[in-house]
Amino acid sequence: MRCAMQLDLKQVFQQEGFILPIDLSLDLSDEEVYGVKPFADPVRVTGTVENHGSVVMLRYRAEASYTRECDRCLELSSQPMTFKFEHIVSGVE
Repeated sequence: MRCAMQLDLKQVFQQEGFILPIDLSLDLSDEEVYGVKPFADPVRVTGTVENHGSVVMLRYRAEASYTRECDRCLELSSQPMTFKFEHIVSGVE
């Protein structure tokens, strides 16, 4: 699976205390996972990129509905999924 998302971080790196909000939807309906396209609905991504005292931190949450046939009964089953991520992007000098 390959998905690209670009954020303009110039202002975040230039201004201590700056917070860039993230709120977007990703269309992954054409992406396959084990031969199935399980993301019929957009994946919602929310979070922030923050400059705090020479450290730029990315915190975000991805929410999706994962839908596929049950291996046992072959009925469609949908499971909500939430993933939280936190990354240090770079130290600012």
